[in-house]
Amino acid sequence: MAWTLAQAKIYLGADDPDTPEGDLVIQQVLDETIADLESKLGRQLLLARETVRFLQVTDETILMPRFPIKKVHAVDMNGLNPPGMVFNGANDYYVMARTGWIRSPYFVGQNEVLIDYEGGYEVLPVDLERAMWSAFLTLYADTDSTTGAPPAGSGTTVVAGSGEISSVTIPDFATVKYDVGSTVASSSAAADSAAWGWLAPWYTTFQRYRAGQAGVGLGIA
Repeated sequence: MAWTLAQAKIYLGADDPDTPEGDLVIQQVLDETIADLESKLGRQLLLARETVRFLQVTDETILMPRFPIKKVHAVDMNGLNPPGMVFNGANDYYVMARTGWIRSPYFVGQNEVLIDYEGGYEVLPVDLERAMWSAFLTLYADTDSTTGAPPAGSGTTVVAGSGEISSVTIPDFATVKYDVGSTVASSSAAADSAAWGWLAPWYTTFQRYRAGQAGVGLGIA
């Protein structure tokens, strides 16, 4: 499946207003959901090609913002090569595609490194996608389907919970259960939950896809 307006409208079913204005609201909620999630994860999720510029590089290893890495098209440098070393392109760097790292001794001391690459998920892992759609449906339910704002006078909000079991049903997918109440098992769990904000009900899934050393799953496909 894909993180698209068309898929969102299938999940919404009878709740889909099926108007141009309604489509704009659905797209807004899609964009807000993935933007908030990517901010928490410290990475971008969907497959795309981009060129990223790194300045004053001090380490042999660079973490790309999108992973898994599908292909590195070019690595260009504007700096000083280590003494006695001449950069020979693809022969002189190693790509750890699954975790998003590119490693080369030539990176150290470079004033500028430009990397043209493709990365991100072409197909989202099933557990990640299920949690994302659950988050989308929760946020959409707290959104006025004609204006994109919170429902007038509703006083409702998306609340952070423990990540334990309650219930959200996604048509043709599964019934996903998370607790959105305020009780947590420990102070550590409470801190973890609070750090995720409104995405807290799904944090036990999402945290497996965080970038860098904090990530548990490091984007395992």
